[in-house]
Amino acid sequence: MSVPNGSPTEPSIVLPPRRRRFTVVVLFAVVVGLLLASLLLPWWTLTFSGFAGSGSSSSISTFVPGTFQFSGTNETAATCPIGGGPSSNAKVSCPALNSTASLYRGAFGLALGSIALSVGTIGLLLWGLLSPHRAVRATRFARVFAVVAVLLGAGAVLLIAGDQPSAFAADSGSSPGATPFGLFPSWCPHTPSNSFFAGCSSSSGQSIHWYPALGWVLTLVAMGVGVVGVVLSFPARRHVPFEFTSD
Repeated sequence: MSVPNGSPTEPSIVLPPRRRRFTVVVLFAVVVGLLLASLLLPWWTLTFSGFAGSGSSSSISTFVPGTFQFSGTNETAATCPIGGGPSSNAKVSCPALNSTASLYRGAFGLALGSIALSVGTIGLLLWGLLSPHRAVRATRFARVFAVVAVLLGAGAVLLIAGDQPSAFAADSGSSPGATPFGLFPSWCPHTPSNSFFAGCSSSSGQSIHWYPALGWVLTLVAMGVGVVGVVLSFPARRHVPFEFTSD
């Protein structure tokens, strides 16, 4: 009679191969680079086209997390937040808005936390690679750091996408159609105070569009890279096969 000797066990390896761990190091280095770049670039953009009378037929406003302010070129009073009135054809920084600036400070803090934990992930994995007898503990801590880093970065992206319209609404006042950028025309049913990205066009050729900018997109991409790194930080599951012996 044959009986099984042993039973399925936990994975027979505790760590991913060294090459796989080094790949995770490279991936989180990419995450750090993308996040650092994102904090220097605009996260949201508003454009007006076809509006004459202010020295420019088009204008653009952007919000950079590191400055907590809107800025742009060829600004007009219509595209500057309430309380600001820059001259046309001049590079300006419009006054920061209370609710919106607080929102971006939160996103900025989450992104910085993600960067710090990503650097910690890299350091722990390198420590494990250079000190094999400490590799198990270092890799376990690195996984925790990596997961939290991705969660923080994803939180920054979702925070801006989900709460920016309500922050704009809080900074706009109660007038119908009011936004931090002035009153929107009646032919545009959407405004930045009720949507994160949208656009409107009139029959006379005027258009308004707002959408996430490169910094926000880079943060989203960084989190995608981070997810891949987290997955690779776990070993492939391998089970010890059954062995049969004869009495």
